[in-house]
Amino acid sequence: MPAPADQAAIDANAERLRTGAAGASFDRADLRGADLRGASLAGASLRFSRLDRADLTGADLRGAQLTGAELAGAVLRRADLSGADLSGAQLGGADLTDGDLSGSNLSGASMRGAETGGARFAGALLSWAYFADVDLRRSDLTGACWSPAQPPHWPPGYTPPPPGPTC
Repeated sequence: MPAPADQAAIDANAERLRTGAAGASFDRADLRGADLRGASLAGASLRFSRLDRADLTGADLRGAQLTGAELAGAVLRRADLSGADLSGAQLGGADLTDGDLSGSNLSGASMRGAETGGARFAGALLSWAYFADVDLRRSDLTGACWSPAQPPHWPPGYTPPPPGPTC
């Protein structure tokens, strides 16, 4: 739990992000636990930001830049992350239920223990993504891409579909 002064800054950052303050940079922003449900964040730059435990249920994050972002325990149910750059992001324990990650870049992302039931990964780049302790049986990985030299770390016993044709 952040200190009260930190929480005030987090709330201010979340409000600036929600309202799209012109010229505001959200790279490295502290948004831990922020309420961003349903926020329109398409194309937002949130590189290396702290979004752990943030509620982004139903948020529009199409094409967002989330390289190296901390999203541990974040709630991303029904979030649209299509085309987002999540390379190197930490998504451990995140809830991506019914999320759209089509065409996203998850290279080197850690998804340890994430909930992905109903999530769509069509055309997503998964090279070196880490899926330990993730139940992918209800996720759609049809057409997902990865290099044979840089395969994802799949959960034990999981047989992935073949890489997509555009890999």
